[in-house]
Amino acid sequence: RQVALPLQLLGALRRALHAQWREGNLPTHVHRKLEENVSELNLVASSCERLFSSPVPPTMSRHVVRCMVLWLFGLPLVLAGTMAPSAVGFWVFVTSYVFIGIEEVGVQVEQPFEIVPMTQLCRLIMANLEEAFLQRPPPGM
Repeated sequence: RQVALPLQLLGALRRALHAQWREGNLPTHVHRKLEENVSELNLVASSCERLFSSPVPPTMSRHVVRCMVLWLFGLPLVLAGTMAPSAVGFWVFVTSYVFIGIEEVGVQVEQPFEIVPMTQLCRLIMANLEEAFLQRPPPGM
């Protein structure tokens, strides 16, 4: 079984922290705090991994789309006798725009990793970590 890349990175980070602490480059209290932060990051990564690997049943999204189509096709028939044809067209357009927008937001929420720029975010975090590890601690630490 292949270990997920985030877990591999967290393991490498833990090994690097331990090596820096063992060499005396990292005070014990800083090492403990960083280790706590890595543990919290591990919990977040695990939650994201579960979220990413849990598919949304396709029948659920199909059902929502079918109900929305029925509603939007039935709306002009219901409004036809109550107001002017131009007003019916306007309100059907507004209602369609709102409902289709809500559906699109729902689809994006189902797959959050497709809309969040995770690769760029991870690169930025890695660059910040590399910069932090390359800097020497102040003399008092």
